[in-house]
Amino acid sequence: MSSLRGFRWVYPYSLSDEERSMLSSGGCEPEPLFDGSPIYTFSAQADFTLPANSVVSVPLGYSVYMLEDEVFQIVSCVSAPLFAGVRVLSVGDTYDSVYEKNSKNVVMLYVKLENTSDSDIYIYRGKVLVGGIFLKCLREN
Repeated sequence: MSSLRGFRWVYPYSLSDEERSMLSSGGCEPEPLFDGSPIYTFSAQADFTLPANSVVSVPLGYSVYMLEDEVFQIVSCVSAPLFAGVRVLSVGDTYDSVYEKNSKNVVMLYVKLENTSDSDIYIYRGKVLVGGIFLKCLREN
């Protein structure tokens, strides 16, 4: 890979109708948590309902590319739960740069959300769901 890192908007047609409904035609771009922050925030790309007592994989609408000696890791960027009864299960998920070496394997970023409450929760487009950070890693020769 080159000396670049970043995100690319993807809208794969292989998504289910439910997943596709969670994406809008344009994206809420990943943004630094604050000026100079190494953490990028990812927001809901469209309004959607998180059903009661369920786990849902929500597409973030972007693939990630990075330096060869880096990984990209999903992190929590809020100290409180998104909503009462909602947990983010994807914290710690790691994406490796080797995925980008296979042009047929577009690595879409997802976040798994669990609704532990007995009622549906409506999530609005633009609501920050998770963060992500580029980390250096050691490679074995």
